[in-house]
Amino acid sequence: MKNIGILTVMAFALTLALGCNQTPKAELSASESAPKILKAEVLPTPATPTAIPKTTPVSQVTSTSLEDFPFDVNLKDADGNVVNTKELLGNGKPTAILFWLTTCPPCKQKFIAIERKYRDWKQQADFDLIAVSVDWPKNAEKFSAMVKEKNWPWPTYHDYERQFRNIMPGNLNGLPQEFLFDKNGEMVYHRKRFLHGFEDLLFKEIQKAAAD
Repeated sequence: MKNIGILTVMAFALTLALGCNQTPKAELSASESAPKILKAEVLPTPATPTAIPKTTPVSQVTSTSLEDFPFDVNLKDADGNVVNTKELLGNGKPTAILFWLTTCPPCKQKFIAIERKYRDWKQQADFDLIAVSVDWPKNAEKFSAMVKEKNWPWPTYHDYERQFRNIMPGNLNGLPQEFLFDKNGEMVYHRKRFLHGFEDLLFKEIQKAAAD
């Protein structure tokens, strides 16, 4: 029984580290093979934040669309109201965008971790933060219900036309992902997936951007 409990904890940690793929299995290209299932005895020791690859260097992000911040993407809130990113972003403050899915357990864990510290963050730095779901349109009702139930303290929207997949690096595969833009709209930080402690790394970057 102890071995089963240990394996359960290790499997959960691995789920958080690997993140979520927003592409349904049926839509994977022929060149993409399905992930292999690891045998229980070879599961790795649960990773810590220091064991995860560092953030993507900004110099390696090749998407020229990032130069178009604050972009021109229509989003919907939980009530179905449409708002454009030009109205939400680029207010002369550091701006963090958190991309997520309603079906992504690590995304939910990330939100729990950030929510515990968010109000303190807002007292320590002047910044904007929004969450953007990249769920398929069929999950729109699930998105609305979850946002209303959780009542997160930051604005949360649905990219109902899934435009951000064509704008952000890597088509946003491997969620959750966070991007931080400075006061001038330059991307200064990017990280994908989540382990506990990553939220603190995000806030350190927010503080740096707010102080510049």
